[in-house]
Amino acid sequence: MINFNKQFDEKLIKASLSDAKVGLLSTIDDDKYPRISLISTITANKDNTISWGQFSRGISKENIKKNKKTGFLILNTDKEWWTGKTLYDHEEIKGTTYEFFNNKPLFRYNSYFNIGAIHIHKLVGVSEQHHISVGKVLIGQIKSSMMKANDSDDIKKLPDYGKELANNSTALKFLSYIDGEGYPITVPVLQAKAKSNNVFTISKGEGFLDDIPDGSKVALFVANFKLVSILVQGTWQKHKASGRLIVDKVYNSILPLPKYIYPAEKIPKIY
Repeated sequence: MINFNKQFDEKLIKASLSDAKVGLLSTIDDDKYPRISLISTITANKDNTISWGQFSRGISKENIKKNKKTGFLILNTDKEWWTGKTLYDHEEIKGTTYEFFNNKPLFRYNSYFNIGAIHIHKLVGVSEQHHISVGKVLIGQIKSSMMKANDSDDIKKLPDYGKELANNSTALKFLSYIDGEGYPITVPVLQAKAKSNNVFTISKGEGFLDDIPDGSKVALFVANFKLVSILVQGTWQKHKASGRLIVDKVYNSILPLPKYIYPAEKIPKIY
């Protein structure tokens, strides 16, 4: 179970300023599946807001305008992480925060991408600091591998490269679910395994799966350190203290052509 506080601590604020962190934004799609997006610019501010810079358009940017209930996760290089829930507030296209992001080296000297807009969210709750234990992850991966997939689907929804990516022991994996108040909550699940092209097995880990209701819609974001990533949306099947993610949809989250792989999304021709 995750306990939430009402304000950021100094360590989280400092961790969020690093360009080396993992920053994730969680939103809710029109069909009520959570969505996880990699947003490296997410920053926790002293006024208990988060801000992040937009340099491309996508589904998550549309989601926050329709459903203001959002979430975030920040993971630093010391394997410490915080998760939280927020309410989207407003967009800025000028001002101090806008200039702060665009003056960062990553964007100031980038001829191709710069920050076009800043998005501000108000904090609703933030977890205490948690730490990823490599030993516990390895044990969890073994336990996940031992779980049965119970896959009777003839259709391969997850492409083979996605399965290979997910089963790499060093891959980053994060699960998002919608809590009882309607906020998308994101937690690390590095122990997850793609047991087939249609089923992920996820052992208990440190108990953060306990709050996910059986049959609820969830999302799994998988990425490696080369920033190859994939988003899987599916249905949670509770199995004692662990669970299975039954794949419903698969989304390629990599630029320049993010789109659904399953069901296949048709992209109109440009002449």
